[in-house]
Amino acid sequence: MVKLDHWNSAPSIRPDWKIAQERIVEGESQGDILDIGCFDGGFFTTLPQTYGFYGVEINSLAAKKAQKNGIQLLGTSIDSMIKIDSNKFDVITAFDVVEHIENPIAFLKEVIRMVRPGGLVIISTGNAISNSYRLLGNRYYYVANAEHISFISPQWCNLHATELGVDVEDERRFSHATLNNVYIKIRQVILNLTYRFLPLIFAWVRGLGWSDKDVKLHPELVDYPPNWMTAKDHFITKFRKH
Repeated sequence: MVKLDHWNSAPSIRPDWKIAQERIVEGESQGDILDIGCFDGGFFTTLPQTYGFYGVEINSLAAKKAQKNGIQLLGTSIDSMIKIDSNKFDVITAFDVVEHIENPIAFLKEVIRMVRPGGLVIISTGNAISNSYRLLGNRYYYVANAEHISFISPQWCNLHATELGVDVEDERRFSHATLNNVYIKIRQVILNLTYRFLPLIFAWVRGLGWSDKDVKLHPELVDYPPNWMTAKDHFITKFRKH
């Protein structure tokens, strides 16, 4: 089971939350907001209490904590969204959700159905055309995560905007790294370039134990991609429903 603090970051640290908060407040002074995959409701702490807060969350412990924080839970899975009324919300957010969805188009159509005409939908996910992603392709650490099954991009959002019945009003690219100093950036660049162009040397060095992976206990990890959290490999997009 996922621990409650596993994905819980301070609101001041998460760049996608900060961007979304700015876009919501500048466009909507009040209204009802649904956060899909709300976890314990941390995102709502960045917003004024003039909004009504709703959530969908699959993790039972996180959902209980969200309810204690005053969030009205409307479901425990994506499938439960079909029971939610159309044109109900002023804003819907989904942070780091799309990559877990088998059919992103169907998911977004359902999300957009629930937001009122003129309302906002804000999503953040990995950027399949970021430089780091293109360098490593299917060997990229973000792709290697077995839970990640769909990979889109800002261009994908623009391509499907008409079909979805929305306008793309804003798009920002960002990194999820909480520690982003020069040393960490250089180290991660070197590790990933070595992994990409000198894989045997990378595996040999990791096999010596110079890694955060316990390859003695799990030898299959000797060839597992190094993370690249400092890469600007995510994006956040704001849609406005027609």
